[in-house]
Amino acid sequence: MLDRLRRRTPDPPGFDPSRVPDAPRETAVETANGPFSCHAVTSPDGRWTLAYGRRADGGESRVFRLRDGDIDTHFQSAHPAAGAVANDGTVAVVERGESNTTTSRVRAFVDGTETLDLTLDATVTDVVASPSGELVAVATRRPDASVHAYDTRTGESTWTVTPRRATPRLLGIHGVDEPLVYVSRETRRDPYLAVDPSGEVAWGNERYQSTRPLTERVRSFVSRD
Repeated sequence: MLDRLRRRTPDPPGFDPSRVPDAPRETAVETANGPFSCHAVTSPDGRWTLAYGRRADGGESRVFRLRDGDIDTHFQSAHPAAGAVANDGTVAVVERGESNTTTSRVRAFVDGTETLDLTLDATVTDVVASPSGELVAVATRRPDASVHAYDTRTGESTWTVTPRRATPRLLGIHGVDEPLVYVSRETRRDPYLAVDPSGEVAWGNERYQSTRPLTERVRSFVSRD
């Protein structure tokens, strides 16, 4: 049985490497109050662009949602550090705390209305949104080293997963029938594990499986048979 437990794990279900979010690109957004130097990301379908950054003179920071190159909506944001935009235009933004703290503020806007506003006592490295805009997930550095997911419709936390012996990075939300939050180990782009909507680890690669207690692996193996 031990040999069977060590056999190669199945391929990651629904994972599409082409849908792994690209690193934010640098861009400039022109406004009536002057240009803003921003980082920008796009929605999975390419229809929306989210740009976040500071006015060129350092006067203020803002987040812009653009469509076809035109500003659709915008709002003030203190120290925006990461962002994501869904196919329906839902926006998620991470704001860093002051330099002497490790706190991060996570915000989400649905149809222009802020539905999520919370502070984590951790440094957030990544944020992703499901294509439908209903789920937002963030990854944090150590010592928290967890993935936290939130329902943008209610503003409530839906689950938290803390991978063993790994600092998580996010590879996006993949799949159609059951969206899975894909997680990699820090500095790597290969899937390490996938979390389903209920917060259960639905898939893990061989390295992840090796971190699970043997009794847990046996129980999982028996349940598949």
